Amino acid sequence: MRTSKFFTYAFMATLAILLSVSTAQAQWQQDPNNGGVANTDITTTMYRNGNVSIGGKNPLPTENKLFVNGRISQLNNGNFGAFGSSDQWASLGESFGPPGIAQTYGLFSQWGGTSLTTGIKDRAHGLVAWSGSGRLDFDYINSSNVPSTKMSVLSNGRVGLGTTTPSNRLNLDLGSTRDGIKIQSDGNANAYSDLQFAVKTSSNISNNQSFVWIVSHRKDGYFSNSPSGGSSLEFYAARNNTPGNARYYAPLCFKSDGDVILASNKNAFSGNVGIGTTNPQCKLDVNGTACVTGGYWSGSDKRFKKDIKTVESALAKIKQLEGVSYKFKQKKFGEISFKENKDRVELGLIAQDLEKVFPELVRQND
Repeated sequence: MRTSKFFTYAFMATLAILLSVSTAQAQWQQDPNNGGVANTDITTTMYRNGNVSIGGKNPLPTENKLFVNGRISQLNNGNFGAFGSSDQWASLGESFGPPGIAQTYGLFSQWGGTSLTTGIKDRAHGLVAWSGSGRLDFDYINSSNVPSTKMSVLSNGRVGLGTTTPSNRLNLDLGSTRDGIKIQSDGNANAYSDLQFAVKTSSNISNNQSFVWIVSHRKDGYFSNSPSGGSSLEFYAARNNTPGNARYYAPLCFKSDGDVILASNKNAFSGNVGIGTTNPQCKLDVNGTACVTGGYWSGSDKRFKKDIKTVESALAKIKQLEGVSYKFKQKKFGEISFKENKDRVELGLIAQDLEKVFPELVRQND
């Protein structure tokens, strides 16, 4: 025990001598509040609990193992600490001159009283995150140490790319450049690039109603039957399915060979296409004028037909038809509008009159 005590006291005494010799302002002293000798000039204090204070006359001994009132510096290798009451700066790497981005290479962080700056930088480039003013900005620093904001995150969760004032959850501002968003896969037949618009849960979606719409770039051509080696862009909806019913709605497909199709294969339900109407009554329902330069063809092959019968007294029935000239009214009938036919004289038949002679040629919509 005597040897142990002698060694401890000798070590402390030697350490105190070394510190007093190395600098006239630094002294090593036991805590004067815990049995030590009080001295107002003491700048370095070691407490009995193992804590160390440098530059502080009366720090709380329970706060930190190492308390520094000032900054720690190592030439050309970084700084830690305060440069002013509102400018707290720390860096790892090379730092020289007054604190600032232009004088720092490596990792750095600065607290300016109301905002925090953290980043990494070399002599030519840098990335910096700035907080303050209710948002977090991510900037690129060029070789002239000039920052330009590339992304901003607002306190409400909105994210802006190319803008610091996003108006949506994700706001992309391309400016005057040609740019965009690219989604890609490795090109394998089973690799898809999907963009989905969905509700969180289908529990509130009625049976056979869509709960997710999908835009999919597929190499297998699931709905389009694209040729081997090709690909297709397919739009479709997944339905809250009733067992036994089709799983998908109306796949609209753009094939790699230039075809555009509305497919109904592969467990999908295909609807009608309406142009100028929200209630199409057939596969293609046009509310307006349709122009055809190559003619209109209707399947009439005998192989398609059965129960073929000759129309009796066909000529006599045709003579019962009365051709008329007319103009369409400009009044709108529901979704049906005739504005394109304003004041234009038309030639044709009246459907109700034709129905009396050839009822098979007249179809009545709902």
